[in-house]
Amino acid sequence: MGNNSDTLIVGDAQSSDRVSANAANTQFPASRISFMRLKVKAIFDRLESIRTEMDREKLRQMDEFDLRGLLESLTELKSNFIVAHTSLEEVDFESLSSELPGKFDSSILSLRTILQRELGNRLKPTRCSTFQMNPSESNPKIMYMVNRSR
Repeated sequence: MGNNSDTLIVGDAQSSDRVSANAANTQFPASRISFMRLKVKAIFDRLESIRTEMDREKLRQMDEFDLRGLLESLTELKSNFIVAHTSLEEVDFESLSSELPGKFDSSILSLRTILQRELGNRLKPTRCSTFQMNPSESNPKIMYMVNRSR
């Protein structure tokens, strides 16, 4: 490796624990690979912290806009994770066999399901005996009945 300790030369290197198995003689700064690994892990940790914070009480305190905002945030988080992990895989082939993408997908699916279920429960119209909706009309009707016994 020579005196250049911050650059990895892949293919000619003797130490397989410090170098990924990329194409021969391709150079990648070790700091760049470490940074990318840390970035992927940080995104995963952020998802896990959101997931552990979501309990029934916290969900009840959130309104529909909070729930929708969190769902959008999860979509952005997943996009960032995919970009970061794909970039890592391009310079570190060992990350191809990582279990982190599967764990990430499982966690995000679980969290999205919880949020969408909560949002769906809030969007259901409240049943009322005096409220009648005709599917062919855009305006609902409110029926007012007079008690004739008086």
